[in-house]
Amino acid sequence: MSVSVVAPRRADGPTDLMLPSNIQAIEETAIYARTTGYVRERYVDIGDRVAAGKALAQIDTPELDQELSQARASLAQTRSGLAQAEANLTQAQANVQQARASLEQSKATEGFAGATAGRFTRLERADLVAHQDADEKRTAFATARAISAAAQANVDAMQANVGALGASVEAARASVAASEANVQRLMALAVLPEAGGAVRGIITVRGIDRGALITSGSGTGAMPLFRIARVETFASSSMSRRRSFAPS
Repeated sequence: MSVSVVAPRRADGPTDLMLPSNIQAIEETAIYARTTGYVRERYVDIGDRVAAGKALAQIDTPELDQELSQARASLAQTRSGLAQAEANLTQAQANVQQARASLEQSKATEGFAGATAGRFTRLERADLVAHQDADEKRTAFATARAISAAAQANVDAMQANVGALGASVEAARASVAASEANVQRLMALAVLPEAGGAVRGIITVRGIDRGALITSGSGTGAMPLFRIARVETFASSSMSRRRSFAPS
């Protein structure tokens, strides 16, 4: 059996070693709209480098503008309702004070009528006054006592009404606070007509064109407006990282 042999020698030029690999961004962010509207302008496209906070598109929000107008009208209405509730409460409190003054007057009249009826009853027993006069004084006393009882019931009813109106005022204040919060929320969205990214990088995906209708949020099935990838080249890595891979 014959065997062929050759003398080994150094290869000419470098030797390439092909290995499977893939390229992946260090960080990739999907940009969604914070409000619903129509794309008025698109400022970037695939491959553009963008800085953090740069406006990527401008959005028209007619529905949001209408919703904000309605919210402001609702806020004005709730404030008017609060003012009316407070006025009703103030009037009811004044009525209670007036009713209490009437009650005190009725009690004073009742006391005087009771004292007078007592005196006439004693005079009647001594046959110094007619029974008719004594009966009239006792009737006047009973009438004054009934008037006092009615005045007391009126005060109690008015006081209960004050409590109910106080609860209405608190409810109106809560409604005003909710309306104000809704207006503030819509105003915060209204001042964000531009879609922007929070990171710097390269636009890798563009999912919108001018005139496109977009919806807010990133729910199931929602397509991002853009995707931004942050990449780093080997040259931007630290020297210490390169030294750690240097042969000894």
